[in-house]
This record gives sequence, structure tokens and C-alpha cells, in this order.
Amino acid sequence: MAIFAVQSYLLFHAFTFEFAKSNYGMLILDIALFGLLIEFLQSYVFVNRYGEWVDVLANTLGAALGALSFFKLKPIKLK
Repeated sequence: MAIFAVQSYLLFHAFTFEFAKSNYGMLILDIALFGLLIEFLQSYVFVNRYGEWVDVLANTLGAALGALSFFKLKPIKLK
């Protein structure tokens, strides 16, 4: 969950300079789908690994916490 929170925060910070604010929802969805992809690969591709829905939920929660921290903390503005 912490990795997805950091990933979300950094992606929000990076994309702030590139895209309009209307794309924030799509960015959270992309991060959540990435977590779903990881769990799918663990279930069906890798040997001795198991994907769980709880992990998908934790990944999505981490992405949401990263997004929330982005909006609550003031990102450093580049000049």
C-alpha cells in the first residue's frame, strides 16, 4: 500500500505540469488498474504466487492516500 501511495503522489506531482486538472480521476483509475494487473499476473503467470482481492483494495487505497496527500501537502513549484 505504501508503494502505491508514493507512486500516486509522485505521478500527481509529475502530471501537474503536463495535463489539466480534469485528468486526476483518470490517473487514480490508471494506478488502480496497475494494481489489478499486478494481482492478475501473480495469480496466473507466476509460480507459487497468489493474487488476492484484498491486495487490489489495498493498492487502490494506497493510490487514494497518495492522491489525498498530494492535495493536502503543497507540492514544490518549479520556477
